[in-house]
Amino acid sequence: MEERHVQPDRESEHDTLQDTREQNTMMANQSEEKGRASREAVSREPQNAQEVDAGEQDAAVKVDSAGGRSTRKSRSKGGGKAMKAQRDLSQQVKVLGPQVQELGVKLKELGAQLEEFKDRYLRSRAELDNYRKRVAREFQAVRQASTTAVIEEFLRVFDHFEMAMAHADKTSDINVLKQGMDMILAEFCKAFETLGVERIEAEGMEFDPRFHEAVAQEPSTEVPSGRVLKQWKCGFRLGDRLLRPASVVVSSGPPDRREEG
Repeated sequence: MEERHVQPDRESEHDTLQDTREQNTMMANQSEEKGRASREAVSREPQNAQEVDAGEQDAAVKVDSAGGRSTRKSRSKGGGKAMKAQRDLSQQVKVLGPQVQELGVKLKELGAQLEEFKDRYLRSRAELDNYRKRVAREFQAVRQASTTAVIEEFLRVFDHFEMAMAHADKTSDINVLKQGMDMILAEFCKAFETLGVERIEAEGMEFDPRFHEAVAQEPSTEVPSGRVLKQWKCGFRLGDRLLRPASVVVSSGPPDRREEG
């Protein structure tokens, strides 16, 4: 009887051990699965963070301030417009490129012409300055030559006048002095003739305001009215140029008898 009771106890003990082993195995498997899951979760955290960031960025750019339009779409549209504008600009550059080159060539040509004109201007200005200086020198030379010619003509007059003054101190004869004065006057007239100076004689002539200067008016029974009665100073002219008008007294005609009475 006792042997029968012992054998069942051994079987039950064997079953209990078996169950314990299975439970341990299951617990080990669960622990291993949890460890694997935790390791996978840890490894996936950066990727999930990136996905979250990308999701947040996508969510941030989905709706614009205008109220519900996709910013990506607007960016794509803006990018398309920019590309189209760039293509148009490239096309314009291709079209305008030759024209720009042609304008560049023309600009260089104009620059060369400008330099040429500038050089001509400077040369012309230098030539003009030289011409002015040359004319001034020639004018000065002509003036000196003319002055010299005039002075040379009157040097003889000066010589005759000096000789007359020397003889006047040695003699008291009026006729000799008069002869000396006549010689001086002749030399004056000769000098005027050499220089082309003409003497204006106005006495008895019709009064001409172009050559006569009236300083007075007197009645005369011999000289008609409007004619020169007397000449105080003779006039001179050089060709068509009046050097000095003659100073004259003009006749007013016969005197009025009532004024005489």
